[in-house]
Amino acid sequence: MSTIQDDYETPDSDQSDADKRLYVRFSLQPRLDSKRTEEEGRECYREVEFVTILIPGDKTLSVNRPIMPLDKHRFPKQYQNFLNKKGEVLIGTPLSMWPLVSETQRRELEYFNVRTVEQLADVADGVASNMMGMLGLKQKAQKFITATKEAAPLIKMQQELSQRDDSIAALQDQLTKLAARFEKTATTR
Repeated sequence: MSTIQDDYETPDSDQSDADKRLYVRFSLQPRLDSKRTEEEGRECYREVEFVTILIPGDKTLSVNRPIMPLDKHRFPKQYQNFLNKKGEVLIGTPLSMWPLVSETQRRELEYFNVRTVEQLADVADGVASNMMGMLGLKQKAQKFITATKEAAPLIKMQQELSQRDDSIAALQDQLTKLAARFEKTATTR
């Protein structure tokens, strides 16, 4: 298994978007404690925080190493969940919530570390062409993402209109109650 370069620099905005599509997991792994091993005369270990970084759709590239300070800033949600013992943070639409992929396809994709629609849309064509039906699913994922991005302003506007309608209805109700009160006090005078 080859390894991705782990001597990266501070990520720019493009890198940050790419990072959102990576499978990132923090964990504690045992490391040989040389000093204590020497003192105790037996192998002694200590737990060290590790980061595992996988590229969805590619089983040949991975990083599994002790964390560096930059990892905490590069993947803050995943690191915070690790600290909270909540596990992996998926960024995007989970495949389990996407009706265009079957359970079998979802499991196969998860085997290749593809867990979200966004990750599926970003799988390299060379990798996708090696898996039966993956190119078609990738294209559907890309269309889904494009369609949802285009629909987002419309959905937001519909929500705002619905809130406005609710406010108008509440105001009309208040006005009706005030009018009834006014009429009641005017007739009692």
